[in-house]
Amino acid sequence: MDIHRQTLEKNVCIVETFVYQGRSVTFKDLTITNMIKELFEEVFKKAREDSGKDTKNGLSGIVCDYLEEELNYPVTQKTLVRYHDQYILGKEAAANSPKSELLNVLSQYLGYENYEAFVGSKESINQINPVEYEDIKHTGNRTLERMLFSVISLILLGALGISIVKSGSNETDCMYWNVTQYELIDCDLSLHPDLANKIIPYRDFLFNHMKKIEADATTVFFDEKKKPIIWYGKGIGGNYEYFTTYGLHPETQKSLKAITPYIIEKYILNEPE
Repeated sequence: MDIHRQTLEKNVCIVETFVYQGRSVTFKDLTITNMIKELFEEVFKKAREDSGKDTKNGLSGIVCDYLEEELNYPVTQKTLVRYHDQYILGKEAAANSPKSELLNVLSQYLGYENYEAFVGSKESINQINPVEYEDIKHTGNRTLERMLFSVISLILLGALGISIVKSGSNETDCMYWNVTQYELIDCDLSLHPDLANKIIPYRDFLFNHMKKIEADATTVFFDEKKKPIIWYGKGIGGNYEYFTTYGLHPETQKSLKAITPYIIEKYILNEPE
């Protein structure tokens, strides 16, 4: 059995390439497909939780409206329905692979900076232990199918988060919302029973950029290109609250909206003393 292995690392995905009897077999496509599938699952789950709708057409409409109104990215409802069928229902591919721009805005819909950040949050993928070359050389009568099954199993186990290791953090890989910003905390829920419902996995973008502010007449709401840099949403008490980045409200888990002149005028500048 003439098998050689080459390990390549691109972004956060480990790519396994086997040369078997002159034919190259790669796990890159499998890993990418798995990540895209997980992205669409989370997108439709969020749309379901936010809207209360349960049909793929209704949920696709919710996502389409958000992408166009909040992120200025128009996409048809039919397109998202096709991807729903392909990646969630597992139907035969009836559409081209999603463009990188669509993957980015769908990731932003979930509260990530872009698709790379979404994939990066699934860090267990990085912990896959590739099959060692010496093991492969001495497989004897083991078939390629058995090796494929082993590596696929490792990928799926990693994707399910069975082995999670937060790179760059030796003490903690979780965080919780503390009034105005996220704070680091140990993931052991038994140490913080009062915060059990608030502790979430560490996300670098949210930890560094999501801050709640007191907006007033001195607040800068738009950048030099007149793009919003403040987002808003109703808090638990029903009043508008303001944040320094897009994503989900840390407490209500509802999608934040980009600030508009109307909101500024009505709820900030003319807010009663």
